[in-house]
Amino acid sequence: MSTNIAVAVFGSAARGDQDNLSDRDVLIVSPALEDAHDTMRSLRARGWSPTLFTWKRLDQAARSGDLFVSHLQRESRITRDPDNTLAHLLDGFSPRTSYAPRFWRAAELLLAIEHVPAEPSCQLWALDVAAVTYRALAVALLANEGIFRFSPHGIRSELLRLGRLKSTEPDPYAALRCFKWHYRSGRTLPRTTTRQMLGLLNAVDRIFALGVHFRSTEADNFVASALESSYSHMGWYTRARRLEGALALLSPTSEHDREAITRISRRLKAPSEYGAMVARSCATWKIQLGGLLREGRIRIRTDCLRRAA
Repeated sequence: MSTNIAVAVFGSAARGDQDNLSDRDVLIVSPALEDAHDTMRSLRARGWSPTLFTWKRLDQAARSGDLFVSHLQRESRITRDPDNTLAHLLDGFSPRTSYAPRFWRAAELLLAIEHVPAEPSCQLWALDVAAVTYRALAVALLANEGIFRFSPHGIRSELLRLGRLKSTEPDPYAALRCFKWHYRSGRTLPRTTTRQMLGLLNAVDRIFALGVHFRSTEADNFVASALESSYSHMGWYTRARRLEGALALLSPTSEHDREAITRISRRLKAPSEYGAMVARSCATWKIQLGGLLREGRIRIRTDCLRRAA
């Protein structure tokens, strides 16, 4: 194993403002992803949420003025950095002059949840996507104004100051964070209604003035659109999240296929760990799933079809 592995705590764990919905975020940087597997397993076993980067990828992100590197520069706490490579990289970071392209790239993600089936697990997935999108939009919007905020409180304060939020209205991000926590922890919660989901999605659209029209759709239409190529022009993360939503509606007919679906789903749900693999494999997985669906080896869950009817 290479010794040139750096580790840094970031997010609420570094700021010291964790709450019961916070992840314990930690960055691992290594020459190659396989070099970091032991470190990743050790940290995950202790309750941390690892984000993996190679040195090459992190250097490319820093050179491009990426907001994640800005976050690390401003709010991370380095715990391991044998030759100070990470410290030097962050010290030399400079932000971009414009983050408008980053804002619109984040807005693209809302198209993955523009039409969502009236099925609880799929709606919870959509609200998780909305939580990720809200934060990405807010961080990019503020950064484009030269304001770099990454905590929920800091983001809310600046959006209030800019008039994007009103103090008399509830902040949708508070509710979205709760749904995100339930989705990622696998904890049960009272059933989400279609009206509640659409209300939160429309609130996100209103705050950022995007003009997306959210509505409910039938499960079979959603799965078909997720498996076809109409999203091929979008970024890999948008396509992967859409495929993740479709998997929530599918049921394998054999244990062998169930294991394959579980492996794909696990990787789709951990982009910080499997991002490079997902980006390479998403198109192949869609072809594989489409074939299994045509052969009857996976099916849209009957409860989803009954609910749509």
